[in-house]
Amino acid sequence: MGIRLQDKVSNINLRNASKIQDAVTRIQYLKFQWAGHVARANNWSNLVNSWIPRADVRLRGRPAERWDDDLRRCFGHAWRRLTTDRKSWNSRREAYVQEWTDF
Repeated sequence: MGIRLQDKVSNINLRNASKIQDAVTRIQYLKFQWAGHVARANNWSNLVNSWIPRADVRLRGRPAERWDDDLRRCFGHAWRRLTTDRKSWNSRREAYVQEWTDF
């Protein structure tokens, strides 16, 4: 490509020129795809992911973030119901990925 560090080309321009996808975008895209797959599945993985532990004592500090917390922030607590309609779920993909790439 013939680009040097002294040229001060932004990462966005480099990715566009080289056709390499951003890692964060790819990770969020795959996470969205996996969430839809797991939520539509009717097996133990869906039960394990929706399980809420009932411990007597909670640890100090901020609660640990679960893998579906960002899905809940984006689509609400009923995000699993949205996955039943595959076409509607896939149409929301860009909004979800865009939320994580605009920082």
